[in-house]
Amino acid sequence: MVNVPRHPDHQVIVTMAEHLQRTKSNSLITMIRDEDVHSGHIFNSGVASDTSKNNSNIYDTLIVFHDEYASQPMYNNYKRFVSNGGTIIFVDANVFIAEVDYNKSNHTITLVKGHTWEFDGKSARKSVDKRWFNENKDWIGSNFLVSGLRDKIYFLNNPFNYTHFEENYVNNPRNKILLDYDAVVPKNSVYAGFHVASYELSYRKGKVIMTGLYGLTLISNKLFLKMLDS
Repeated sequence: MVNVPRHPDHQVIVTMAEHLQRTKSNSLITMIRDEDVHSGHIFNSGVASDTSKNNSNIYDTLIVFHDEYASQPMYNNYKRFVSNGGTIIFVDANVFIAEVDYNKSNHTITLVKGHTWEFDGKSARKSVDKRWFNENKDWIGSNFLVSGLRDKIYFLNNPFNYTHFEENYVNNPRNKILLDYDAVVPKNSVYAGFHVASYELSYRKGKVIMTGLYGLTLISNKLFLKMLDS
């Protein structure tokens, strides 16, 4: 039995889990939390810094939704998971923008760096917008296309009838493009001419699959689910 969380985003995760149970009936589907990734519970050793053979992945595939904020251990563990041979499917764009510090004792998070700010525990100052820009480009293959929700961004190739919300733009030439959405971005934008696409990127022993779109809004779209299934 699954206790359905109240938050709408959590309901989407439950919906996806139920879909996978129906379509991948021979697979074991588990829902995990950010805290589990932070603590290294996606590895057999349960310790992110363990470099022994026991630090192999517990799961074959991780399906990640809107992880806009991540702790440094979380980020490192996701990257290690792929390096070990795992597959991460990013359903949503706008992932890993800002670093936060996680206080395990009181279950709170505090901004460290990203979204144009950084905080040293005492004072805040202006800083970078994307905390892991170069790292994301290297092993994820794209970064967030910063835009307003009301910006006139359209998609000429739009099989899901998707409406602009939050997208990633492709910036790694090693990406294997699966579906280019032919994004039309305003000419005055620094992102004009960039590609928004679903793609696959091999990284060390594993791979990343990124939809490039804000997939939370498409979780009931049969064509979108069919693409994820494939």
